[in-house]
Amino acid sequence: MSYANMIYVNLHSEQNAVLLLKLLLSMISDISNFLQNSSGIYLYMVVRIVLGTLFFFQAYDKIVRVKLKNEIAEVAPGSYQKGIPVIISKISVYATSYVELIGGFLLIIGLFTPFILYIFGLHIILLVFAFSYLQGLWDMKYVLPRMALLFLLFLLPPSWNIVSIDHLFTCFIK
Repeated sequence: MSYANMIYVNLHSEQNAVLLLKLLLSMISDISNFLQNSSGIYLYMVVRIVLGTLFFFQAYDKIVRVKLKNEIAEVAPGSYQKGIPVIISKISVYATSYVELIGGFLLIIGLFTPFILYIFGLHIILLVFAFSYLQGLWDMKYVLPRMALLFLLFLLPPSWNIVSIDHLFTCFIK
């Protein structure tokens, strides 16, 4: 008997009250099983969305509020003193900003997730290398949270990435 049919049970008899109690226990059991079996799915979704949001709004801030020309003006002199041409600084500021903006948005909606994770992995490696070269002791407070969330997504099974556009595409392709 389905939940919908059992809800309309008449409560005037003892037998119907027992049926209603069984229905409630069955629903509680189903909800409990669902939560236990799907906690990984929600973990993957939350971590993916948080990481995407961090990258997206960092880039948005650089592009819209601070403006890229101001970002370049801050980065270029230090890199020029280390022997890096200004054009390389300009290209890296533009590239990293738009990679973070577009990649962050794609992570939030869950599109091309594996590819974006690899791009962000490479991005963080290059970022750590560049900052370490430019300034031996630098504050990693902005990099470490992103790196930890990225590593967590690499460690979690990709099969948990169900609440995403990627998953919808795989459902329609099959």
